[in-house]
Amino acid sequence: MTPNPSLERLLFLQEQRCFFCGQAIPIGEASVEHLVVTSNGGAKSDENYVVCCKAVNLALGHLSVMAKRQAALNQRGEFVCPATTGDDGESPPLRSGEKAQGRHSVPLGALMEPIESRSDARSKFIPASPARVFAAMRDPARVAKWWGPAGFTNTIHKYEFAPGGSWLLTMHGPDGKNYPNESRFTRIVPDQLFEIEHLNGHHFVLTLELLPHAKGTNVMWRQTFDTAEHYKGLAEFVASANEQNLERLAAEVVQGESAA
Repeated sequence: MTPNPSLERLLFLQEQRCFFCGQAIPIGEASVEHLVVTSNGGAKSDENYVVCCKAVNLALGHLSVMAKRQAALNQRGEFVCPATTGDDGESPPLRSGEKAQGRHSVPLGALMEPIESRSDARSKFIPASPARVFAAMRDPARVAKWWGPAGFTNTIHKYEFAPGGSWLLTMHGPDGKNYPNESRFTRIVPDQLFEIEHLNGHHFVLTLELLPHAKGTNVMWRQTFDTAEHYKGLAEFVASANEQNLERLAAEVVQGESAA
């Protein structure tokens, strides 16, 4: 069957990527979507078409284009396409060049939940430059000193500090229990931003933004879960743990400043 030439042209213009999730898609998995639906007067022309994954179109097809866009914006970090999980709940075959590591499916209903409803957000002023704060995030030996709530120690097994890099560690609790953790770095901007996706156990994205201040740095901390329900069940613990984690980060930075 000859592919729709309009679809080929649109894919070329969109650099072979889904309009909503940004993932590369072969023509066999692509679907054309109207920006303005024809029932509302939308034209049947390339100017009113975009190409998206069939999975996105099927999962969110009842929504307007703006609502679909909002579904993507309501997530933190990388948009998780519904195509990463099949109807049976299993991951589909990997596309050429795709890595299985880090793929995670978010319930479709959660895509429309505002990020504020499923996040713990807080801030901490640290009397040191963003570069000094970032230095305490970049060095795994220093991260081991401040990561986690009060009373925890850490053994870091791998720390590939680059987007897509792996972070493996074991947290040792004050109760004597060990807690293996696996994450991957999703975004890193030197002296500005540190972001990870936590892959095992509770799934979340943790973002730390460093905002320069005349007398130091405001650290903006946001931990975002897949759903509001997931976050609600952990909110009290997460609030306390994150506050303690920020206190430990601040102490490590100040101690490093004193040593310098």
